[in-house]
Amino acid sequence: MPTLPSERLAAAGSLSWLDRIRLTKEISGAHRRVKRAQSRTDDVREVLAEVRDAPLAAAGPPAPREVASRLGYAVSRAMPRLPADSRCLAQSLVLCELLARRGISGKLIIGVKSDDDFGAHAWVELDGVAILEPGEFGRLAEL
Repeated sequence: MPTLPSERLAAAGSLSWLDRIRLTKEISGAHRRVKRAQSRTDDVREVLAEVRDAPLAAAGPPAPREVASRLGYAVSRAMPRLPADSRCLAQSLVLCELLARRGISGKLIIGVKSDDDFGAHAWVELDGVAILEPGEFGRLAEL
């Protein structure tokens, strides 16, 4: 079975242009599946369960945290350039699917801040380390 671009990234340190295209295509496909799941329900827990049920892309041990971090970077760079919803929740759900396909269980964190300007934010953590930027938000829920 061919290796995933992120697995080659961990081994080589950078991606070829072809692997970048493949990873962007994978991110775009994950986003389409997330949007389809969101069209069926407003419950983020149900969407997350569907995302985490993604088929594994390759056999072998889970990717190291460095690969998860690079996937997070790729998602945060690629999604704003795609004709897609690139807000924090969409990015987080897409990253959760990419991680699940590699046998990694990231946690979706929902946070809020309630000072003068109320705000909400979503990010992904792996073993307590933020993969997507958490910002200055207090934790509300871990999924």
